[in-house]
Amino acid sequence: MQKIQEELKQMDESMEAILRGNVLPIDKWRLLFQIQAHLYRFELLFDTFNNDSNLMINEITNKNINPAKTNISMKKL
Repeated sequence: MQKIQEELKQMDESMEAILRGNVLPIDKWRLLFQIQAHLYRFELLFDTFNNDSNLMINEITNKNINPAKTNISMKKL
């Protein structure tokens, strides 16, 4: 665990050194990264919601269509 923390600290320091020459200070870059991470999580959440909604719609549609097919086949008999 200690080794991972040291590696993360080293990565953070190297990123800070890379970004130091850019227009935004490192705390602003971190803020942008956090915002991007939250946006990505919301995208995943909404994609999951849309997939679940589509599954529910398909199930409801199939339930409504299947009785109609059986009624038609019974009328033919």
